[in-house]
Amino acid sequence: MSKRVLFLINGLGLGNSTRCHAIIQHLIESGTSVSVVTSGNGAWYFQNQTNLAAVYEIEPLYYGADGAGLSVGKTLASAVELIKIARRNARRTNDYVTAANPDVVIADSVYSVLGIRKRGIPLLAVNNADVIDQCYRLYGNAPSSVRAQFYCIEEMDYLFHRMFPDLVLSPCLDPNLASTNEKFIRIGPIVRRGVRQADQVGGTPRVLVMLSGSQFGSPVHLNPERHNYHIDVVGRDPQGSQISSDNIVFHGKTLDNETLIRNADLLVVNGGFSAVSEAFVLQKPVIVIPVPNHAEQWVNATTISNLGVGLVTDDAGLEDAICSMYPRIAEYKAAYAKLPPIKDGALQAAEEILMRAN
Repeated sequence: MSKRVLFLINGLGLGNSTRCHAIIQHLIESGTSVSVVTSGNGAWYFQNQTNLAAVYEIEPLYYGADGAGLSVGKTLASAVELIKIARRNARRTNDYVTAANPDVVIADSVYSVLGIRKRGIPLLAVNNADVIDQCYRLYGNAPSSVRAQFYCIEEMDYLFHRMFPDLVLSPCLDPNLASTNEKFIRIGPIVRRGVRQADQVGGTPRVLVMLSGSQFGSPVHLNPERHNYHIDVVGRDPQGSQISSDNIVFHGKTLDNETLIRNADLLVVNGGFSAVSEAFVLQKPVIVIPVPNHAEQWVNATTISNLGVGLVTDDAGLEDAICSMYPRIAEYKAAYAKLPPIKDGALQAAEEILMRAN
């Protein structure tokens, strides 16, 4: 009889879904039956994945917003409603666990897990809150704008994962950053299989702007006259006076962006870990625009800068950063060449999961 695994996946953006799918592919190839509980963008992503045993949908949680940035105050002001959603999700998740009858449950930024613990089912998590906690303190120069989000959200996330899961699979970019807690197993970055396996095919020099699909994704306004290379923009439709042109093409929301990523000479992403990981694994020079007031994204962006493989800017500096970095791509590729080989975090995670699926 095949082993049964249930994933609980946060659906706010697409990053949690794409990295879990990379692990799921390895599990299915081993003969494992996999079901998914998710919401929002996650439900959209997994709805056409026919090799899953089941896809169950719950209500999405959300951050409060202040313009384009995250607002801790508005998030806390929504606490009552968020608690109600969490309770409804817990009840639904409990029903889905009964239906799936898993041998092990994997949670990726989903916190309705108390019922699972009571059942005695092994509970693992995919989460690098320990990396964020460690790097935030190690770097020591965090801007004041991210402190509230770090202590109110990221630090609570870290404490949750120290207490509840049996084991945490913690993806990490910096190969020299050792874990400080035995519950957290450091693994390599987790990226989509199609991104990892295929090589760049060459052709016209290209920049890919691939910003977050969540409510905090950066706006994109580019002047075609400033760029003598091709720019693809994924996840954004043209707005206002901004339209597709001969050298700037807006692709909108799409699942099929792997070819664009492989063909790009330079990537522009927000600071979400999955997008940064894809650039890192492909060894693409990268411009990172961390979402304002978001400590995790600040840590991810700072890590990329410290490793010398990219630079950090904000929404207003996007176009200037592209113009500045594109002529220096060779310098950033040379920095990648100095790093150790990058481990396959998805394969490592799948192996750890199968060891614990009784």
